[in-house]
Amino acid sequence: MPFGRTRRCGCQTGLECLLTVKPDGHGKLINKHVCQNKQNIYNQHFLTINNVTSTGTNESIAVRFYEQGLIRISNAYEYAFQNGTAGGTFDTSTATTSTRFFVTRFNDSGDEKNSYAYFYNLGDEEKYSFMTMQSVADHSGFEFRFGSAVMKRKSLLDGIRLFGTQSGSISGDFSLYGIRDLDV
Repeated sequence: MPFGRTRRCGCQTGLECLLTVKPDGHGKLINKHVCQNKQNIYNQHFLTINNVTSTGTNESIAVRFYEQGLIRISNAYEYAFQNGTAGGTFDTSTATTSTRFFVTRFNDSGDEKNSYAYFYNLGDEEKYSFMTMQSVADHSGFEFRFGSAVMKRKSLLDGIRLFGTQSGSISGDFSLYGIRDLDV
C-alpha cells in the first residue's frame, strides 16, 4: 500500500486481525475494501487507533463506508458524541445528516489520541450498520469523547474508509479486526 506499512497478524479464534496500518503521514489512512469480502463472516468489526498525532489543528479521523464498492459520501450518516475534559467542561456534537462520522478529533497540532470503535452489521443488508466509539487524549489535560453513528438505511457494506479531515500529517497505528460469534 502506498500510504504506509501494512501487515497481517494472527489472532485467536473469534477475532481475526484484518489489517494493521502505520500511515506514512499522507492524509488518507485506510482507503480500500478492508473487509476483504469477509463482511458477512463477522457480526462486528473492531478498530483500534493508538498513539495517533496530527500536525493539523482541528483535525479529525473520519469514517465513510463502501457500499457495493462505492464510497458512500451523500448525507447518509447520523451521529451523536459527548465530549468532556478533566476540568468539568462538557459539550455534544450531533448531526442528523452528515457525509461522514468521526472516531477521534484533535484540537491542536501534536495532541496524542487513542481510540477504539466497534462497527456492527456491516455485512447484513437487513439491518442498519452502526458504530460506537470511545477516545481519550492528553491535550493540556485529560479529555475524552464517546458516542455512536449510524448509516441511515439498511445496506450491505463492503469496506471502511478512514481519512483525516484537514491537511495535517497523521501518524500512529490503526488496526481493524473481525469478530464472529462463537456460539455456532
